Amino acid sequence: MKHIILQALAISAIAAIAGAASYALNPKAPALYLNSAPPAEGETTLPLLIETWGLDGVVWVDARPEEKFQEGHWPGAIPLNDQVWTDSLYEHNEVLLAMEKPIVIYCGSEACEASLKVAERLRQEIGIPDVYFLRGGWRELQGLRPE
Repeated sequence: MKHIILQALAISAIAAIAGAASYALNPKAPALYLNSAPPAEGETTLPLLIETWGLDGVVWVDARPEEKFQEGHWPGAIPLNDQVWTDSLYEHNEVLLAMEKPIVIYCGSEACEASLKVAERLRQEIGIPDVYFLRGGWRELQGLRPE
């Protein structure tokens, strides 16, 4: 009986390790910390964004550091983050103000607060009211990224 229990534990452990490895290596795996709670004020989720405006119906702003932006970003995204706020805003201010689309900002992940900070600054300093930050950030977008 002891032998059967040990075999069952070994099989369970191997299955758990294989599942964790599969999740970790899958580039389209959803973030484990995401939940189905309604979006907070100023926040949007990918399904809500697609349903409301579509992927091309918004202005994308990438709040990640420049090196991450250069490694890959959503097509047409404008790089704008807290570290280079003045230079980037000066360069892209006219585009942001001229667009009559909502602005959606993403950063590296759900835990990253860069998109929230950029959204707040665009609302308060520039006066753009239709600004949202994307729950899940860049990781959420990577699964949809057009090739």
